[in-house]
Amino acid sequence: MGQMTAERLAEGNPLDQLGRKGPKPNPKEPMTFSTTNRKRKPKNQLLGFTVVQDYAEPAKIAMLMLVTVPDALEPLLAAFSLFERRLPESVWGQDGRKVQLLGGTCQHLRWLVCMSWKENTLKTSFGESSCTEYITQNHYITRALSAEEAAFPVAYVMTLHKEFETFERLFRAVYMPQNVYCIHVDAKAPAPFQQAVRRLVGCFPNAFLASWAERVVYGGISRLRADLHCMRDLLASAVPWRYLLNTCGQDFPLKTNREIVRLLKGLGGKNVTPGVLPPPHITARTKYVHKEQLYSLFSFMLWTFVRKAPPPHNITIYFGSAYVAVTRPFVEFVLHDQRAIDLLAWSEDTYSPDEHFWVTLNRIPIL
Repeated sequence: MGQMTAERLAEGNPLDQLGRKGPKPNPKEPMTFSTTNRKRKPKNQLLGFTVVQDYAEPAKIAMLMLVTVPDALEPLLAAFSLFERRLPESVWGQDGRKVQLLGGTCQHLRWLVCMSWKENTLKTSFGESSCTEYITQNHYITRALSAEEAAFPVAYVMTLHKEFETFERLFRAVYMPQNVYCIHVDAKAPAPFQQAVRRLVGCFPNAFLASWAERVVYGGISRLRADLHCMRDLLASAVPWRYLLNTCGQDFPLKTNREIVRLLKGLGGKNVTPGVLPPPHITARTKYVHKEQLYSLFSFMLWTFVRKAPPPHNITIYFGSAYVAVTRPFVEFVLHDQRAIDLLAWSEDTYSPDEHFWVTLNRIPIL
């Protein structure tokens, strides 16, 4: 999210816009607040409480930042200090009485942020803890939260290569006991990282490592194969999942599991594979041969001037997102239909095949 400073966090501060319209208030002058103006009528008779209520949103944003950016605590607290200096100490009510505005408001927000940070900071080291202690201490959900969710299990593919703590936060955020999770760890990842993931996954009966680990080259067929390995493993799982979502280790959900379930149910059995016909600057990815180059310290995709043969079965190639939401029947089609198998073989020496494979197969007319 770029360089984070207290000054940047204070920009656009709602505390600077108490009047909502017109000039900003001068902290050196008392402010009047007319309760007779219906457009500006307080939601609560206690003006001070209304101010706290209006300014609860910055605290919510701060808490979300602390969940996703653990290092944000210090600049956030500094930002609250700036907020305090900009906020008038009091306002005048219609009855002529002065109402203290600060009265603990900023201190309360600061306390909320600190407590949220302490609550949401995962204990990222197992230490001597057992799986039971770890799950309890980190507040994992251990039962379905609704009958609707229990009846609609979701499968997840997670492809990882770095930052165990980031994956740990993602996993806890999306974990539900009725779902099933396949985690693919890049075979090139450091041994301590692989061990940490293996130990975490071993604590959950509905999560497992992919049966085969690829040495992933960014932009290569190995990245697509990582997803396919997990898809095959998930089909063999006993969990009767309806939809599959693929993620990477640096993702984080914007919806709750219940919201995700309702969105997926609303698709009516359709897949989400955003894509378009290839723009001119993209066509070289499938027009020329690209080869994975894998060495001990680095890897890359080598572009050549060798032209590729046309796609099999006269398939029209589309380009789009590598991250999709697809049904169980679609996954079965991807793994078993001859057109999908042939397209996969043709895609072996293309660049970033995961960005054309799903979207192309989902647009074959028979589907």
